[in-house]
Amino acid sequence: MPETVPRSRARTDTELSRNDAGTATGSNDPVDSDGLLWMLSDEYARDIVKEISEDPLPARDIADSLDLSRPTVYRRLNRLEEFGIVQTSLSLDPDGHHRQQFRSTLEEVVVSIDAGQIDVDLAA
Repeated sequence: MPETVPRSRARTDTELSRNDAGTATGSNDPVDSDGLLWMLSDEYARDIVKEISEDPLPARDIADSLDLSRPTVYRRLNRLEEFGIVQTSLSLDPDGHHRQQFRSTLEEVVVSIDAGQIDVDLAA
């Protein structure tokens, strides 16, 4: 039975802004296992991924639905996009404004431990 990640304290903005070298951005780059697990340990990031797993939403709607500030949502979305977990698209509102929408590409995270090496694979 898969283990669930316990809800932990939310990461501070300083912690989220740290630069994790080697992150995957949808290319064939290797996934930074430590950085990805660290990102998914953030309760706000997990809540955002769940919120946009069915339908794409603008950041404003995500923030309103989760009762988070927009800057908090945008910081998490940017980091999730760096890891290839979130994709963005533009939509045209009825009032003529272009809005950026976000959707999760994540379907599964597989963590493997072999000979002291931890590997993380993302299924999209």
